[in-house]
Amino acid sequence: MPSVTSWKRLTGDSRSATLQDNGVWEVTETWQATFDGEVVDPLDFLGDPMIPGLWTPHPENALLYLKGVPNVVPPIKESLRALNFTLVWSTGILAAADKHDPGKYEDSTRATKSWSHRVIQVPVEKAYVSDDDGATFSVTKVPIENTVHDLIIPGITTNKYLETCRYSRNELVVPVGVLSLPGLINNDNITLDGASVGIGKAMIIAAPVSAEKRFETYSFRTVDYEFLINPDGWDEKLLNRGFYCLGRTTGVKTRCLVKNGLFEGTSDERPYIPSEEPVSLDHNSYDRRSVEEVGTFAEHYRFFRHLTYTSFSALGFS
Repeated sequence: MPSVTSWKRLTGDSRSATLQDNGVWEVTETWQATFDGEVVDPLDFLGDPMIPGLWTPHPENALLYLKGVPNVVPPIKESLRALNFTLVWSTGILAAADKHDPGKYEDSTRATKSWSHRVIQVPVEKAYVSDDDGATFSVTKVPIENTVHDLIIPGITTNKYLETCRYSRNELVVPVGVLSLPGLINNDNITLDGASVGIGKAMIIAAPVSAEKRFETYSFRTVDYEFLINPDGWDEKLLNRGFYCLGRTTGVKTRCLVKNGLFEGTSDERPYIPSEEPVSLDHNSYDRRSVEEVGTFAEHYRFFRHLTYTSFSALGFS
Protein backbone atom coordinates (compact mmCIF):
# COMPACT_ATOMS: atom_id res chain seq x y z
CA MET A 1 0.00 0.00 0.00
CA PRO A 2 1.47 3.39 -0.97
CA SER A 3 2.31 5.92 1.73
CA VAL A 4 1.62 9.65 1.77
CA THR A 5 4.76 11.67 1.03
CA SER A 6 3.18 15.15 1.19
CA TRP A 7 0.00 16.74 2.51
CA LYS A 8 -0.75 20.34 1.52
CA ARG A 9 -3.65 22.76 1.18
CA LEU A 10 -4.38 23.85 -2.39
CA THR A 11 -4.57 27.61 -2.90
CA GLY A 12 -6.75 29.57 -5.27
CA ASP A 13 -10.52 29.02 -5.36
CA SER A 14 -10.41 25.87 -3.25
CA ARG A 15 -11.35 27.63 0.00
CA SER A 16 -14.68 29.08 1.20
CA ALA A 17 -16.26 30.05 4.54
CA THR A 18 -19.90 30.30 5.63
CA LEU A 19 -21.58 31.44 8.87
CA GLN A 20 -24.39 29.11 9.94
CA ASP A 21 -27.65 30.27 11.56
CA ASN A 22 -26.43 29.00 14.94
CA GLY A 23 -23.33 31.19 14.84
CA VAL A 24 -20.96 28.40 13.83
CA TRP A 25 -18.39 29.06 11.12
CA GLU A 26 -17.67 26.34 8.56
CA VAL A 27 -14.66 26.45 6.26
CA THR A 28 -14.36 24.22 3.17
CA GLU A 29 -10.91 23.58 1.73
CA THR A 30 -9.21 21.25 -0.72
CA TRP A 31 -6.11 19.41 0.45
CA GLN A 32 -3.95 17.18 -1.71
CA ALA A 33 -2.15 14.03 -0.65
CA THR A 34 0.75 12.81 -2.79
CA PHE A 35 1.72 9.13 -2.59
CA ASP A 36 4.95 7.26 -3.28
CA GLY A 37 3.12 4.87 -5.59
CA GLU A 38 -0.03 4.41 -7.65
CA VAL A 39 -3.30 4.52 -5.68
CA VAL A 40 -5.07 1.31 -6.68
CA ASP A 41 -7.69 1.21 -3.93
CA PRO A 42 -9.62 4.47 -3.30
CA LEU A 43 -9.17 3.90 0.46
CA ASP A 44 -5.44 3.25 0.34
CA PHE A 45 -4.91 6.31 2.54
CA LEU A 46 -6.73 4.80 5.55
CA GLY A 47 -4.53 4.79 8.63
CA ASP A 48 -1.81 6.99 7.17
CA PRO A 49 -0.64 9.32 9.99
CA MET A 50 -0.44 12.33 7.65
CA ILE A 51 -4.19 12.25 6.89
CA PRO A 52 -6.15 14.02 9.69
CA GLY A 53 -8.97 12.26 11.53
CA LEU A 54 -12.29 13.69 12.64
CA TRP A 55 -12.07 16.42 15.32
CA THR A 56 -8.42 17.02 14.42
CA PRO A 57 -7.53 20.72 14.89
CA HIS A 58 -6.75 22.75 11.78
CA PRO A 59 -2.95 23.13 11.39
CA GLU A 60 -3.30 26.87 10.74
CA ASN A 61 -6.28 27.87 12.91
CA ALA A 62 -6.81 26.48 16.43
CA LEU A 63 -10.51 27.46 16.40
CA LEU A 64 -11.32 25.04 13.59
CA TYR A 65 -11.74 21.29 13.90
CA LEU A 66 -12.33 18.76 11.15
CA LYS A 67 -16.07 18.10 10.82
CA GLY A 68 -16.16 15.88 7.75
CA VAL A 69 -14.69 14.79 4.43
CA PRO A 70 -17.51 14.84 1.84
CA ASN A 71 -15.32 14.07 -1.18
CA VAL A 72 -12.04 12.39 -2.19
CA VAL A 73 -11.13 12.37 -5.92
CA PRO A 74 -7.97 12.09 -8.00
CA PRO A 75 -6.81 15.30 -9.70
CA ILE A 76 -7.98 15.72 -13.28
CA LYS A 77 -5.46 14.62 -15.92
CA GLU A 78 -2.88 13.53 -13.35
CA SER A 79 -1.53 10.13 -12.40
CA LEU A 80 -3.03 8.13 -9.54
CA ARG A 81 -0.21 9.19 -7.27
CA ALA A 82 -2.35 11.96 -5.77
CA LEU A 83 -5.81 12.46 -4.25
CA ASN A 84 -7.71 15.69 -3.56
CA PHE A 85 -9.63 15.79 -0.27
CA THR A 86 -12.53 18.16 0.32
CA LEU A 87 -12.35 18.98 4.05
CA VAL A 88 -15.01 20.78 6.08
CA TRP A 89 -13.72 22.48 9.22
CA SER A 90 -16.02 23.91 11.89
CA THR A 91 -15.83 26.08 15.01
CA GLY A 92 -18.80 24.11 16.36
CA ILE A 93 -16.59 21.11 17.06
CA LEU A 94 -14.43 23.14 19.47
CA ALA A 95 -16.56 22.42 22.54
CA ALA A 96 -16.44 18.68 21.89
CA ALA A 97 -12.87 18.47 20.67
CA ASP A 98 -11.69 16.62 23.77
CA LYS A 99 -14.64 14.20 23.82
CA HIS A 100 -14.55 10.73 22.38
CA ASP A 101 -17.06 8.96 20.17
CA PRO A 102 -17.60 5.41 21.50
CA GLY A 103 -17.93 4.19 17.93
CA LYS A 104 -14.79 5.82 16.52
CA TYR A 105 -11.13 5.94 17.43
CA GLU A 106 -9.33 9.29 17.34
CA ASP A 107 -6.78 8.95 20.16
CA SER A 108 -6.61 7.62 23.72
CA THR A 109 -6.51 11.06 25.35
CA ARG A 110 -10.10 11.98 24.46
CA ALA A 111 -12.62 11.03 27.11
CA THR A 112 -16.20 11.69 28.07
CA LYS A 113 -16.39 12.69 31.73
CA SER A 114 -19.55 12.95 33.79
CA TRP A 115 -20.37 13.32 37.49
CA SER A 116 -23.03 12.09 39.88
CA HIS A 117 -23.33 11.16 43.56
CA ARG A 118 -23.55 7.93 45.49
CA VAL A 119 -24.98 7.64 49.00
CA ILE A 120 -23.37 5.40 51.62
CA GLN A 121 -24.16 4.98 55.31
CA VAL A 122 -21.36 5.45 57.82
CA PRO A 123 -21.23 5.38 61.64
CA VAL A 124 -20.85 8.74 63.36
CA GLU A 125 -17.78 8.67 65.61
CA LYS A 126 -17.90 12.31 66.78
CA ALA A 127 -20.53 15.02 66.76
CA TYR A 128 -21.42 18.34 68.37
CA VAL A 129 -23.50 17.80 71.51
CA SER A 130 -26.06 19.89 73.42
CA ASP A 131 -27.69 19.27 76.81
CA ASP A 132 -30.03 22.27 76.81
CA ASP A 133 -32.55 21.37 74.11
CA GLY A 134 -30.23 22.51 71.35
CA ALA A 135 -29.72 26.05 72.65
CA THR A 136 -25.95 25.66 72.94
CA PHE A 137 -23.76 23.06 71.25
CA SER A 138 -20.22 22.06 72.16
CA VAL A 139 -17.38 24.01 70.56
CA THR A 140 -15.77 20.83 69.23
CA LYS A 141 -17.05 17.42 68.20
CA VAL A 142 -17.05 14.75 70.91
CA PRO A 143 -17.58 10.96 70.87
CA ILE A 144 -21.14 9.65 70.96
CA GLU A 145 -21.38 9.26 74.76
CA ASN A 146 -23.90 9.89 77.50
CA THR A 147 -23.45 12.51 80.23
CA VAL A 148 -21.22 10.23 82.33
CA HIS A 149 -19.04 9.38 79.28
CA ASP A 150 -20.36 5.88 78.67
CA LEU A 151 -20.36 5.19 74.94
CA ILE A 152 -23.84 4.96 73.45
CA ILE A 153 -24.10 1.50 71.86
CA PRO A 154 -25.20 1.33 69.11
CA GLY A 155 -24.38 4.86 68.12
CA ILE A 156 -25.84 6.77 65.19
CA THR A 157 -25.25 6.54 61.45
CA THR A 158 -25.51 9.15 58.75
CA ASN A 159 -25.79 9.40 54.98
CA LYS A 160 -22.61 10.43 53.23
CA TYR A 161 -22.88 11.80 49.69
CA LEU A 162 -19.79 10.95 47.64
CA GLU A 163 -18.95 12.39 44.23
CA THR A 164 -18.75 9.82 41.45
CA CYS A 165 -16.84 10.44 38.22
CA ARG A 166 -17.42 8.31 35.14
CA TYR A 167 -14.46 8.50 32.79
CA SER A 168 -15.07 6.83 29.42
CA ARG A 169 -12.46 6.59 26.66
CA ASN A 170 -11.38 4.44 23.72
CA GLU A 171 -8.12 2.54 24.06
CA LEU A 172 -6.08 0.66 21.49
CA VAL A 173 -4.38 -1.40 24.19
CA VAL A 174 -6.36 -1.98 27.36
CA PRO A 175 -4.02 -1.80 30.39
CA VAL A 176 -2.98 -5.17 31.75
CA GLY A 177 -5.03 -6.04 34.81
CA VAL A 178 -7.69 -3.37 34.20
CA LEU A 179 -10.35 -5.73 35.56
CA SER A 180 -8.44 -5.92 38.85
CA LEU A 181 -8.57 -2.12 39.34
CA PRO A 182 -11.94 -1.93 41.17
CA GLY A 183 -11.33 -1.59 44.90
CA LEU A 184 -7.93 0.08 44.50
CA ILE A 185 -7.05 3.52 45.95
CA ASN A 186 -4.71 6.15 44.46
CA ASN A 187 -1.35 6.58 46.20
CA ASP A 188 -0.55 9.67 44.12
CA ASN A 189 -2.18 12.98 43.24
CA ILE A 190 -4.34 12.74 40.11
CA THR A 191 -6.65 14.95 38.03
CA LEU A 192 -10.16 13.94 36.96
CA ASP A 193 -11.98 16.22 34.53
CA GLY A 194 -9.72 19.06 35.65
CA ALA A 195 -10.42 18.46 39.36
CA SER A 196 -7.45 17.70 41.63
CA VAL A 197 -7.85 14.57 43.74
CA GLY A 198 -5.43 14.05 46.61
CA ILE A 199 -3.65 10.88 47.69
CA GLY A 200 -5.95 8.25 49.14
CA LYS A 201 -9.20 9.98 48.11
CA ALA A 202 -10.20 8.13 44.90
CA MET A 203 -11.33 4.53 44.57
CA ILE A 204 -12.00 2.84 41.23
CA ILE A 205 -15.29 1.03 41.78
CA ALA A 206 -15.85 -0.20 38.21
CA ALA A 207 -13.91 -0.56 34.95
CA PRO A 208 -16.04 -2.44 32.40
CA VAL A 209 -14.39 -3.09 29.03
CA SER A 210 -16.45 -3.26 25.83
CA ALA A 211 -16.19 -5.87 23.12
CA GLU A 212 -13.61 -5.16 20.42
CA LYS A 213 -14.62 -2.46 17.92
CA ARG A 214 -13.23 -1.38 14.57
CA PHE A 215 -12.92 2.07 13.00
CA GLU A 216 -11.00 2.49 9.75
CA THR A 217 -7.78 0.52 10.38
CA TYR A 218 -8.06 0.65 14.20
CA SER A 219 -9.14 -2.08 16.58
CA PHE A 220 -10.02 -0.68 20.00
CA ARG A 221 -12.19 -1.07 23.10
CA THR A 222 -14.11 1.41 25.22
CA VAL A 223 -13.25 1.40 28.93
CA ASP A 224 -15.69 3.05 31.37
CA TYR A 225 -13.76 3.88 34.53
CA GLU A 226 -15.87 4.87 37.53
CA PHE A 227 -14.32 6.69 40.48
CA LEU A 228 -15.79 7.21 43.95
CA ILE A 229 -14.28 10.25 45.68
CA ASN A 230 -14.12 10.32 49.48
CA PRO A 231 -12.75 13.67 50.79
CA ASP A 232 -12.02 12.02 54.16
CA GLY A 233 -10.04 9.20 52.58
CA TRP A 234 -10.68 5.47 52.68
CA ASP A 235 -8.77 4.60 55.86
CA GLU A 236 -11.11 3.65 58.71
CA LYS A 237 -11.05 6.03 61.69
CA LEU A 238 -12.16 4.31 64.91
CA LEU A 239 -12.36 5.47 68.50
CA ASN A 240 -9.78 3.83 70.75
CA ARG A 241 -11.99 1.99 73.22
CA GLY A 242 -12.32 -1.29 75.04
CA PHE A 243 -12.96 -3.16 78.29
CA TYR A 244 -9.28 -3.07 79.30
CA CYS A 245 -6.79 -0.27 79.83
CA LEU A 246 -3.28 0.22 81.21
CA GLY A 247 -2.81 1.23 84.81
CA ARG A 248 -1.44 4.78 84.86
CA THR A 249 1.14 3.99 87.56
CA THR A 250 1.72 0.26 86.96
CA GLY A 251 1.46 0.02 83.15
CA VAL A 252 -0.27 -3.33 83.64
CA LYS A 253 -3.27 -4.26 81.50
CA THR A 254 -6.32 -4.25 83.70
CA ARG A 255 -10.10 -4.13 83.47
CA CYS A 256 -11.53 -0.62 83.08
CA LEU A 257 -13.50 0.56 86.11
CA VAL A 258 -16.47 2.90 86.25
CA LYS A 259 -18.37 4.40 89.15
CA ASN A 260 -20.74 1.93 90.74
CA GLY A 261 -23.55 4.41 91.04
CA LEU A 262 -25.44 2.20 93.48
CA PHE A 263 -23.41 2.52 96.68
CA GLU A 264 -22.08 5.55 98.51
CA GLY A 265 -20.28 6.28 101.73
CA THR A 266 -18.46 3.45 103.47
CA SER A 267 -15.10 2.01 102.46
CA ASP A 268 -16.33 -1.56 102.45
CA GLU A 269 -18.67 -0.84 99.55
CA ARG A 270 -17.43 -0.86 95.99
CA PRO A 271 -17.22 2.70 94.57
CA TYR A 272 -15.97 1.34 91.22
CA ILE A 273 -16.90 -1.79 89.29
CA PRO A 274 -15.69 -3.28 85.97
CA SER A 275 -17.35 -1.56 83.04
CA GLU A 276 -20.07 -3.50 81.27
CA GLU A 277 -19.54 -1.46 78.09
CA PRO A 278 -16.34 -0.51 76.24
CA VAL A 279 -14.91 2.82 77.42
CA SER A 280 -12.85 5.48 75.64
CA LEU A 281 -9.07 5.32 75.95
CA ASP A 282 -6.43 7.96 75.26
CA HIS A 283 -3.29 7.47 73.12
CA ASN A 284 -1.49 5.89 76.13
CA SER A 285 -4.29 3.32 76.60
CA TYR A 286 -5.40 5.01 79.85
CA ASP A 287 -9.09 5.33 80.60
CA ARG A 288 -10.85 8.51 81.62
CA ARG A 289 -10.97 7.70 85.34
CA SER A 290 -7.20 7.24 85.72
CA VAL A 291 -6.30 10.29 83.60
CA GLU A 292 -8.79 12.76 85.06
CA GLU A 293 -7.25 12.22 88.49
CA VAL A 294 -4.18 14.12 87.30
CA GLY A 295 -5.19 16.03 84.18
CA THR A 296 -7.43 16.26 81.14
CA PHE A 297 -8.60 13.23 79.24
CA ALA A 298 -8.40 13.30 75.42
CA GLU A 299 -9.99 10.57 73.32
CA HIS A 300 -7.73 8.87 70.79
CA TYR A 301 -8.72 7.73 67.30
CA ARG A 302 -6.85 5.08 65.33
CA PHE A 303 -6.67 4.83 61.53
CA PHE A 304 -6.84 1.39 59.93
CA ARG A 305 -5.84 0.77 56.30
CA HIS A 306 -7.32 -2.38 54.79
CA LEU A 307 -7.62 -1.40 51.11
CA THR A 308 -4.82 -1.59 48.53
CA TYR A 309 -3.14 1.61 47.34
CA THR A 310 -1.54 1.90 43.89
CA SER A 311 -0.47 4.54 41.36
CA PHE A 312 -3.18 5.97 39.11
CA SER A 313 -0.91 8.43 37.29
CA ALA A 314 0.29 5.81 34.83
CA LEU A 315 -3.29 5.42 33.56
CA GLY A 316 -3.18 8.95 32.11
CA PHE A 317 -6.34 10.52 33.51
CA SER A 318 -6.81 14.29 33.19
